[in-house]
Amino acid sequence: MRCFAYAIIYVYCLLFSGGVFAGKWELQPKLSVSETYFDNITLASDESGQKNKELVTQLIPGFTLSKQSRRLQISTDYSFGYIKYYGKEFSDRTYNRGSASVNSELIRRHLFLNVNAAISQQVVDPSRAFSTSAAVVSNNQTETRTISLQPRLNNRFARYANSDLSYKYTIIDYSNSTLDSSQQSILQYNLNSGRWFKRSNWYVSISDTRSTRSNASRAFLNARLDYEISRHWKAFLMGRAQRNNYLQSIPGVSQYYINPEAGLIWTASRKLKMEVGGGAVLNPGDLSNKKITAEQTTWRAVVTIAPSKRTSMVFGRESAFYGDRKYFDMSLRTRRTSWSANYSETLITPQQLRISSSLGSSGSALGGATSSLGGGFGSSGFSSAGGGVSSGGALNRLDTNDVLLRKRLSISSSISRRKVSLNANAFLDKGEYQTSKTQDKRYGASGGVVINLGRVMVLSNQASAQRYFFNNGSRADNIYSFNSTLSRQIRKNISTSLAYQWRKRSTTSASVRYTAQQVIAKLDVTF
Repeated sequence: MRCFAYAIIYVYCLLFSGGVFAGKWELQPKLSVSETYFDNITLASDESGQKNKELVTQLIPGFTLSKQSRRLQISTDYSFGYIKYYGKEFSDRTYNRGSASVNSELIRRHLFLNVNAAISQQVVDPSRAFSTSAAVVSNNQTETRTISLQPRLNNRFARYANSDLSYKYTIIDYSNSTLDSSQQSILQYNLNSGRWFKRSNWYVSISDTRSTRSNASRAFLNARLDYEISRHWKAFLMGRAQRNNYLQSIPGVSQYYINPEAGLIWTASRKLKMEVGGGAVLNPGDLSNKKITAEQTTWRAVVTIAPSKRTSMVFGRESAFYGDRKYFDMSLRTRRTSWSANYSETLITPQQLRISSSLGSSGSALGGATSSLGGGFGSSGFSSAGGGVSSGGALNRLDTNDVLLRKRLSISSSISRRKVSLNANAFLDKGEYQTSKTQDKRYGASGGVVINLGRVMVLSNQASAQRYFFNNGSRADNIYSFNSTLSRQIRKNISTSLAYQWRKRSTTSASVRYTAQQVIAKLDVTF
């Protein structure tokens, strides 16, 4: 089935290679060679006595193939990896990495078709505590294959309205038998006002999402009308209707509800804007369950302040059907510095999380199968070859019968000069289960410095530290990492780099402690 799916993409490319789809094909071969020293290639625990030192050579030939015309864009990137182990304990192996995308305009300005496919190697660990190198010998790795097909139909009804109808079907498959493959379909229709409406604008959005993961489904209808009363005042009327089978995990709460709202928007100037509104929930179900906050009335208040073009602040508070939401976002930019801070507090169910992340992109942490902070901090029950990560090392569990209150705070800043740039980040992520009253918490900080040593040489250093608390602090994990890379551009098509990586995980669970170091010398060439 997978071979058939990938074959469709290439046949599709050939079918539209002429006429208005004609364009010049561009082929660029490439080659990457690296030599890596590992002092713990199996990521074995410090107490196991099974650490393996290894010298590894990776040879990765590949190519990029692209074509672009007025109504067709094709892009393909493929690499074949060969890994040579010089020790006697491990056998040489190969792997594939690649991505392909085809974006076509079948009927000018109306019918579009997008096809995407990818194959990659990923590490099954929501904390990103393990090396992402394909050479690491660990059962915590998997090959991930994804393919998606999305036709889209656009239409304009004179000057009155614009519409967009799309359907996206995605398949994700894992080579690791511990992970479940899944499929997702999203049908969406958007209709919004055209230029004929001078003092008002409106939109209607309908969506239906279905996933084979936990048989989750969600359908909603959102509509909103904004009417300009005067230069500074607008009135809005909006409504939401939803059907969510993930709400089954909240006892007594209806899967079907309608939420109409109305309110006012006051724009004092370009620097100050306020929005207030309120409404009611129809068909909320039995709200006698005191384990959650579920109310029949809803309201919102949002304040946006923009003192200058480079500074903005947004404060919001929303009383939703089954949980309040609080948030703020702040950002400041100058010529050489920037910083931002944001906070959010949301009540969420694991089934709801699966719907939104069960089929994330192939570059994410396995697309939600082990999604970070997925109802806690994800789940990872895979063991390394050296016993480094057993099921006891799982970063908590995804409790399917509880409701999670998630609180997030993050702060980031950066400073750049002519030859030096600095960055610093900090975060706090807390999950509070409303039924079991257990808590999971994660916080950490990272920082880095990039130094330009002339026109062709760059030194990059990055360090991070994270701490996890599980089950009301009965278990705590500390994860540290440091990366330093010196890179040099020899010619336009030739570059080299020398990197050092260090990672350490200390925890109250002895079976998952480990320390690992790598030294990597790499040469990249494009032809």
